[in-house]
Amino acid sequence: MYQITLSIASFFMLFLGLFVFTRDVKRAVNKNFALLSASLSIWGFGMLALALVKNRDEAIACLPILHLGLVFGGPALFAFILSITEDKSKINRLLSMAGYTLGVIFFLLHLGGKFGSNVLCVAGYYRVVGEQISPYFNLFLCSLAFYSCYLLYKRYRISTSGTERNRLGYLFLGIFVATLSTLTNILRISGFDVYPLFHIGLLFFNAMTAYAIVRYRLMDITIIIRRALVYSILTFLTTGLWLSNVFIFSKFSVALSGYQTFFSIGVTALLITFTFLPVRNRIQSWVDTAFFAQRRELEDIIHEFGLTVSSSFNKEYILNSMIRTVLRIVDVEKISVMVINEAGDYPVSLSVGINSQSHGIRLNPSNHLIGWLVQNKRSLLRRELNENPDLRWVRDDLIQDMKAI
Repeated sequence: MYQITLSIASFFMLFLGLFVFTRDVKRAVNKNFALLSASLSIWGFGMLALALVKNRDEAIACLPILHLGLVFGGPALFAFILSITEDKSKINRLLSMAGYTLGVIFFLLHLGGKFGSNVLCVAGYYRVVGEQISPYFNLFLCSLAFYSCYLLYKRYRISTSGTERNRLGYLFLGIFVATLSTLTNILRISGFDVYPLFHIGLLFFNAMTAYAIVRYRLMDITIIIRRALVYSILTFLTTGLWLSNVFIFSKFSVALSGYQTFFSIGVTALLITFTFLPVRNRIQSWVDTAFFAQRRELEDIIHEFGLTVSSSFNKEYILNSMIRTVLRIVDVEKISVMVINEAGDYPVSLSVGINSQSHGIRLNPSNHLIGWLVQNKRSLLRRELNENPDLRWVRDDLIQDMKAI
């Protein structure tokens, strides 16, 4: 059971990291999550190999794989947390660089036989033996992990966005449980006879991260789940389960009476009639609530806004309706709507959350921001200014325009 759970958790972690990385290969948060996933999956594969080998030489050969993921797991987690929380602190950036440097040092010490280079066979399974330098590495790993949890929880507490709080909440829960489960492996290496729970924590972290991505668009990743496909799979599984139960009941009835009776046939028909459809509908209702509630609400909001626009020609009324719609869909604190006038300029026509002085802002067609939006015909996110290399030539001008707004 340990090997099966560990293999599932490691493969799922690797798949999740590749999936997030391919969504946007230029974003720092995606790259850092991919590095974290690679470290944890390599660590998991190393532990899996150690659990499957049959002799000491094979066990020692697995140790470099295990330690390659282990020593970089903490630094990768810390770098990911700095990205997801948008932490720009110089001290934390230096700590991140120091973490990777120490990771390299610990791995070189392992290759040199000074750290985690020996194994012990207990009840037919091999495990790593702690050495003199192991307590220092354990302190290093735990410090990075718990400090990462603290930074994530701190960002969760100060966030005013409901969506962001949900994203960070599930992510924090997954990371914190995974960190606590890792302590059991550390205690085991230190000589305590405890069951290792890292594989359970890793599986839980995978589940929480995947759920936050699907439900709350963690890391701004949108996954479109086809409702019809989900319903088809659930119907297939429910049908198989019910037919199995009916078959078992029928065999049980035959075993008691010695032959097929109308009673068993009637009970079988009643089971299908009165239980199958209600259970299937209950499962579909739960799926709608768990995964499609926000999408259904979004469709209703957009439909309502469409009716508002089509029923009025008043510019102020339409702009107010548009702002209310944006506030309902997106968690933002400030909105400025700039509408072109007869002179070709873009003054602030309506706003929410900005000071009175900002109402005098007026952009003209020669402005860099206006020119970029007209040329590219798509939205421009502020974080793109720092992460998209294609914008490096006009970054300063665009930042100045955004600050003015």
